[in-house]
Amino acid sequence: MKQSSYFISHGAPDLVVKPIAAHQFLRQLGEKLRADNSLKGIVMVSAHWQQHQRREHHHQLGSQNNRVLLERNDRPGIQYDFGGFGPELHQYQYDIHSHVDVRHAVIHSLEQGGWLVEQVDRPVDHGSWVPLAVLDKEADIPVVNISLPAEETPQATLALGKSLASLREQGIAIIGSGAITHNLSILGREGAEPPDWALDFAEGIRVLLNDGNIDAIAELFDTAEFRFAHPTPEHFLPLLVAAGAGVNFENGGGVINAEQVHQSFSYQTIAMDAYRFG
Repeated sequence: MKQSSYFISHGAPDLVVKPIAAHQFLRQLGEKLRADNSLKGIVMVSAHWQQHQRREHHHQLGSQNNRVLLERNDRPGIQYDFGGFGPELHQYQYDIHSHVDVRHAVIHSLEQGGWLVEQVDRPVDHGSWVPLAVLDKEADIPVVNISLPAEETPQATLALGKSLASLREQGIAIIGSGAITHNLSILGREGAEPPDWALDFAEGIRVLLNDGNIDAIAELFDTAEFRFAHPTPEHFLPLLVAAGAGVNFENGGGVINAEQVHQSFSYQTIAMDAYRFG
């Protein structure tokens, strides 16, 4: 069965242990995915894997805007790439695993799309393992983690997603993990009423996605409203990867069909919306 592409909001690392609405949604999504016998694996694109984090290696290889990094180990382990949380999180264990056949399928799809794939050793960041530990607690589903593109633009991330789209026909789901709003300088307490700016921004994205208007979403990056909701864009970019992977190419078209499958907030201002594409 053809798999879908998803965008999920991973929020704060304590999502993995805190029973907020987004946690309950991810658990239900995981039940749905694990019940599908045709699911062969997941490709995960996390906001927390940016290529500029490896500047010294890039200096050796030269600049490659079409490069994508891919974690190459069957048992990559996880990293605790966050601070300010207690030992329950810093000692949390999650045995995420990959599989060579799924990795090869992902590499082939990316190379067919014109991407240079560099396989690396990298423990999985919390933008990937935290939501995965909720939706697949026993780590039964093979997961291939890939980075954001070197060129962090709407056009490049959408193109990356389109290069992954064919994997859905092979039983591989695509998940982009980020946030609809992500301004960590103005967080509030869990459960507090979200401010108007966050509600309005999330609703604006919902309307544009419902209309399939990806071009208008890309144009938002230059607006003051976007820069307030996202002082840096990396948590929004996985949405465009997921949208690109969800493109319907039937009958020669390129239609993006989005369905909002979850809406909530965490720490008052982080919009935890989730979307299914395709």
